[in-house]
Amino acid sequence: MALFEKLFAWERHAMRLYRLADRCYRAGHVDAAFAVSGLSRLLTGIEIEPGAELAADVRILHGAGTVIGSGVRVGSGSVIFHQVTLGRAARPMDEDGYPTIGRGAYVYAGAKVVGPITVGDGARVAAGAVVTRDVPDRAIVAGMPARIISWVGADGKPSKQPPAVPDRHSVEGA
Repeated sequence: MALFEKLFAWERHAMRLYRLADRCYRAGHVDAAFAVSGLSRLLTGIEIEPGAELAADVRILHGAGTVIGSGVRVGSGSVIFHQVTLGRAARPMDEDGYPTIGRGAYVYAGAKVVGPITVGDGARVAAGAVVTRDVPDRAIVAGMPARIISWVGADGKPSKQPPAVPDRHSVEGA
């Protein structure tokens, strides 16, 4: 990667600053954590609050305007595009109101996932979708509110059939 590309790879800078802010947060230095988080938002246009749990290989592409709240969990291999909001629902503070994004999921530009919602492993959330319910593994959802429009097949391409789930009654020894 050329020096110019490294200097302007805002997504990488945002992830590095998030990791620093999160270390401060988990060590009890909350003010420092939010100061680093605010600096990151100012420099990169990407807001990842300390306390969010992002796997090491999560990628943010074209991240301007992306917001990830403090209780959000994002699984490994997931990809998040610009203008995505992953955040807390308006509910009492003692309830977990944050979404969980599964492993290998894609959340495309402008999608909103707010509240205690689970986006399954390998699922795809289309651009501009507003997710109001849990999304099953390997489902492709779109719309406002988001609805299942297709499935991700074994080859990674869209399929009209849901992924095969073994019948638990036909498994030997059950």
